[in-house]
Amino acid sequence: MHYFKRFIFTLILFQFAFLNAQSLRGLFVLNDTQVWVSGSNGYIGRLNADTLQSCYVPVEYRKKDFRDIHAFSGAHAIAMSVSDSGVLLKTRDFGRNWREVFRDNESGVFFDVIEFNESGNLGLLMGDPLPSNPDYLYFRVSLDSGDHWIELSNGKWNHTSSKLDALFAASGSSMRILNFDYDESRGVISLKLVFGGGGSKGASLRMAHVNWNIYGELLSEKITDIPLNLPAERGWGVYGLSQVMNNQIVVAGGHWQYPNGQLQAQDSLLINKQFCNDGLYLLTFSNTTMSLRPLNLCNYVSGTAFISDNEIISVGTNGVSKLQFPRKRSDATESLSWNVSQLGITEYLTNSISSSAIPFKGLNSVSVSERYVWIIGSGSKYFLLRIPKSVYTIH
Repeated sequence: MHYFKRFIFTLILFQFAFLNAQSLRGLFVLNDTQVWVSGSNGYIGRLNADTLQSCYVPVEYRKKDFRDIHAFSGAHAIAMSVSDSGVLLKTRDFGRNWREVFRDNESGVFFDVIEFNESGNLGLLMGDPLPSNPDYLYFRVSLDSGDHWIELSNGKWNHTSSKLDALFAASGSSMRILNFDYDESRGVISLKLVFGGGGSKGASLRMAHVNWNIYGELLSEKITDIPLNLPAERGWGVYGLSQVMNNQIVVAGGHWQYPNGQLQAQDSLLINKQFCNDGLYLLTFSNTTMSLRPLNLCNYVSGTAFISDNEIISVGTNGVSKLQFPRKRSDATESLSWNVSQLGITEYLTNSISSSAIPFKGLNSVSVSERYVWIIGSGSKYFLLRIPKSVYTIH
């Protein structure tokens, strides 16, 4: 009851925008006032102060599904469409004009995620294996902030396995760059990253450190795989990775068809009641090692982010969960301080729109700025939510 009263007090702080389309998945937050989003039906939008403005996308791209977007500034961004020819579009004038900087027309192409290093000059595009090259995850590299994309040699680092033969584009966050450098004097490209997905026999995470020369030849590579304790079936896997915080990444996953996780998928088998860890994991890593700790959330999770160094917010089909884990305890105990029933977010959205139906089918992506939590999703219309951090951090 205490939580409910406190939430009612903060309802007026929610701000949102709705658009006539089906799904938003790409989200990039620059700061409290500058946010870029992208989604289905060729939609790309830019938040300008308090208004979400639709960008003019050339007519030939208006059926594209732009599932990821990266912004370099309020004026400069690059958007990624997933399939039916994978395309990258770029703008330098606040979304007024878009230029195609990359396209792959090969049959079966499917892009999952695009990311750049902190300075924004080096970028990595990853996708599912092409039918013509089924043993390797797709990738291209940019050395000039996405204006041009080059092909480098495949290696063990992107070789598929029974637990990692595809990525997921649910939130455009299934890969995170840890370090990316180009030493022009030596002609060496060095990349360190973490990514995850799924396969025919389960799911796994992979950390890889790869070096190429400027001619695209593989010089060295080192990989570490960690399997996830998920059913050995397709669809289970890693759907999103948070930003890095203190050498930690939150891993979001599960199966999109089972919002309540393995308990829903296998509820006829009592022995599986003990499994409740498919929604969230905490990945801790160093230069040489990785360890994975289940956070025991029995939900499908699409996207996740750190609010603070020990507080996590996650979104998925069931809504919003806020999870706090102890700073100094070695076990996996955590308190689920907020979830969809405690937040009342479903009722709030329905009542605010005066709609008889729940307006979203799911929440896809989440990110955090200095003062706000930003959430996008899908439904009969799609939306951008701006929620003050205080809603989730008041104890």
